[in-house]
Amino acid sequence: IFQVEGHIVQLPVAPFIRHSSVFRDMFSLSTSASGVPQGGSDDDPIILQDSFRDIKALANYFNPKLVEVVRDKQYFFSLLRLSDKYDMKEVLNEACMLLQTYKLGVFEMLQVLSRYQLPLEWAKVAFHQLVERQEPLSVKEAALIDPRWAAAIAIVREKRL
Repeated sequence: IFQVEGHIVQLPVAPFIRHSSVFRDMFSLSTSASGVPQGGSDDDPIILQDSFRDIKALANYFNPKLVEVVRDKQYFFSLLRLSDKYDMKEVLNEACMLLQTYKLGVFEMLQVLSRYQLPLEWAKVAFHQLVERQEPLSVKEAALIDPRWAAAIAIVREKRL
């Protein structure tokens, strides 16, 4: 049992333990004064500092019949945030694959790449578009992405001159 943004949320523990070493440790270490594991009752939930929307997305990912959500772009960003925070590599990889079906903007794609330390192949298209376009990166655009990507784009463009 979790508490998220003031909501008490009862979710099956098994998928959290199976997919996340963080949750596995959390559930093995947390006990209350009564001897009941923390999260074992509404009176002593595990408090998560995440958004309710993100937790609902993760619950839906684990069991779509349990919680209904719209599987839009924000759904996949929710999965990315939580899978990164709670060390869920399998969830992170699948969310990345599924997110590619959405038309992300070039900078949005590079931000995701940088934030979640994904392989460069994930954003090859975005990188290529910025290298090939006529105008160089503006200061405002460069500020949107990891400085290493901005430098790499500038270096490749410079070599092409």
